[in-house]
Amino acid sequence: MEAKAKDRIHKEALKMAGARHTAGHALSDYAPDMRAYLARQPGVEEVRDYKGTDITVRFVDQTQVTVLLGRDHTYGGG
Repeated sequence: MEAKAKDRIHKEALKMAGARHTAGHALSDYAPDMRAYLARQPGVEEVRDYKGTDITVRFVDQTQVTVLLGRDHTYGGG
């Protein structure tokens, strides 16, 4: 699977999570939608979550990416 395709899936998931978080939706409301979206993407072999807040996606080429939900999207300061 091409890196561009995996990057697109990851970026779209982060964009969706950020929009829901900014709109004030509860994490428990949008995490199931996020898992379902990721599972439908081509090249995704498995979607696992950790306590409903972090989602790990394994692709058919066995690479993985983790989507951290409900986090402040700024790093290194407020």
